[in-house]
Amino acid sequence: KGQLLWEFDVEADSLAPAIGKLVAKGDVIGYIQTYYGMEEVISPIDGRIAVAVCQQGDFVAKNEVVAMLLPEEK
Repeated sequence: KGQLLWEFDVEADSLAPAIGKLVAKGDVIGYIQTYYGMEEVISPIDGRIAVAVCQQGDFVAKNEVVAMLLPEEK
């Protein structure tokens, strides 16, 4: 468990990925800051961001859904 970080931006607010953003399988879409370090949130499929369930800075648990993706139609 840890704190969700969608992005690192020192000049402006860090935001969740934009709805409709295209992501490829294996892309990093966010990070979870844990006691032991940063864990990457990896896209499991090629698709588009449908909804960011959690906000920047939310505390999340293992296996919690943080975003939903729609598969990219081929």
